[in-house]
Amino acid sequence: MKILQVVHQFLPNYSTGTENYTYDLAKSFVKNHKDKVYIFTTEPDSKIKQIKYYKKDKIQIIKVYKKKKAFTLKQAYIDYRMEEIFKELVERIKPDIVLFQHFLNHSLGYYKILETKKIPYIFFVHDYWFMCPNIRAMKNNYQNCEILNLSRCRGCAGSYLNKRIPFAAKVIQYLFWNKNQLKKRIREIEKMLQKAKKIIVFSNFSKKMLTRNLKVNPKKIKIVAHGIKDFQE
Repeated sequence: MKILQVVHQFLPNYSTGTENYTYDLAKSFVKNHKDKVYIFTTEPDSKIKQIKYYKKDKIQIIKVYKKKKAFTLKQAYIDYRMEEIFKELVERIKPDIVLFQHFLNHSLGYYKILETKKIPYIFFVHDYWFMCPNIRAMKNNYQNCEILNLSRCRGCAGSYLNKRIPFAAKVIQYLFWNKNQLKKRIREIEKMLQKAKKIIVFSNFSKKMLTRNLKVNPKKIKIVAHGIKDFQE
């Protein structure tokens, strides 16, 4: 079986939860099931622009070095260059299934490419990217933001932009991070989730956040709690 995993960034430069989960899952597929596993990832904010192919523990890794930063909200979830690279990759390796670990630095349009080729995919919920452009689902006062409110989202986006590009934040917020653009982002994510074969979450709380804020079929959601590796390893 050919399995393609998509993750926002990867080892060795990035080694937090999602990256290690993706890596451990890939190793498990190779070791226990003799599957052929590919990982499609990015190296964000790179000074160079290239695609690197290499192997790690019998896992084929395809890493796209990206110079470009998201200027508008749409650029944070739609990237036509990445879609072209993904389409070429899918046509070349012909995966039996695709596991979306994270869409950050990638493009939501991937699911449409898979749909035309009748390739199933599973979406993994590692954080709150699906409802929050800032990923954290946390208000500016550091309180949990459990209910999607697009008007409040716009304020959070403005706060985020002020830290990065304060001189133009208000203009960018008005033109590109407005309520209508936020709504388009949510609708596109909902379409992707509705087409998914399965949605994997790691807690009841994540499932509640997902079903409360987005139009998702609860029957598609499966809770798979995080395991703990042997401390002696």
